[in-house]
Amino acid sequence: ALLASGTDTTPNQSSFGYNPRNHVPRFSLNRHRASKALENPETDPDGLRSIFGQLYQALPMSKCANFATATAGKQLWNVDFAGEGSIDVGGPFRESVTLACQDLMSPATPLFLPSPNRTNNTGLNREKFVVNPSATTAQQLKMFHFVGVLMGAALRTKFTLPLDLPSLVWKQIVGESPTETD
Repeated sequence: ALLASGTDTTPNQSSFGYNPRNHVPRFSLNRHRASKALENPETDPDGLRSIFGQLYQALPMSKCANFATATAGKQLWNVDFAGEGSIDVGGPFRESVTLACQDLMSPATPLFLPSPNRTNNTGLNREKFVVNPSATTAQQLKMFHFVGVLMGAALRTKFTLPLDLPSLVWKQIVGESPTETD
């Protein structure tokens, strides 16, 4: 279950559901589990215990269908942080988005890597992350798809996704040709 402190990372039907009042998915995320996994990333190579990984598991594509018709300001899910007594009226939702993006820009997930400029300590964009070309398993490709779903939802609802990607990546996403300066 998603809330358990063991190693099972597969959510079950009791881990999440729909809030009947406003028909948005409702689930719990476990920050303690995510921080333990980040302390020792090799124990969670796919990043499924990270906040991003828990969000990915709690929101299967069938629950993301309503994201395509979301409007500005719409909260796409309700989240409770396990053991924290949070009540989601917007704050925990925004926090879950921020934490998921932080996980993507860290060793918590295998999808993105520090830019070569950071690795070599030279040039501009040292703080940026690039797509990990080795992240090609079926699971990782589904996770990339989920990142794309979040990007599309962010555009529709106007919530910010704090992803630190270089202009080279953003230009390709919006269909622009990269230049030498990218």
